[in-house]
Amino acid sequence: FTLGRETYRQTEEPWGSGLGQSPRAVVALRRSESSLILRVSAELQSGTDSPGLAWGSGSDQLMPENPLDNERSDTNVTGLQWYLTVDGRSWVAAGLEVPLVSENGASGLRRTVLVGGAEEGKPGSSGQSRSLQPDCFWQRTRAGWEMQLSWRLASLAAYRPVSRESLRLGLQVVVNQAELGRERRKGQLALVNVGGFAYLRGDRELPEAVVWLEVDISGHPDERI
Repeated sequence: FTLGRETYRQTEEPWGSGLGQSPRAVVALRRSESSLILRVSAELQSGTDSPGLAWGSGSDQLMPENPLDNERSDTNVTGLQWYLTVDGRSWVAAGLEVPLVSENGASGLRRTVLVGGAEEGKPGSSGQSRSLQPDCFWQRTRAGWEMQLSWRLASLAAYRPVSRESLRLGLQVVVNQAELGRERRKGQLALVNVGGFAYLRGDRELPEAVVWLEVDISGHPDERI
């Protein structure tokens, strides 16, 4: 999936506004022998004169306070929001992944469980549905970042109907575009439910607005039983 002008949600300015700003992202999915793998490549800076990205800062366990409103501060820096549903009515797991870059160039990752944990909303929390939180790593690129998330098929098998060897899984992915010098994110690239404004949207997404996947989980028993 390629995300760009047609999938952009405006926060303060429309897609392509400003110097060298034409954000895009490529979302790719594949199944390995043991995992469902999601890779997102975000190109958020398209010109050498464009402002720098607003990376996450601070500790991987402590999200800075947001003095602007009641939304999580990590929605106003560059990062990835992901969501999973099996029925289109509620999320079974969701997370907010924020790349951290310090002044000396060191990097890290702050992970917040949005859905699927006993302490939802706290960076580093795991809780009851820990197995549905994916492994994740990221790296910087010339124009932005790449991030890979992987879910164990044995974890997803807990939601597979007994009579089937595959799981119908709904996915939503949102890339936050944020620039230095701004207090809020500039906009979002969304896989589904695209367009419109995202000024007060925070990290809220609708579980009925997803891409549906048919994931083969044959041979993978439910590891949570």
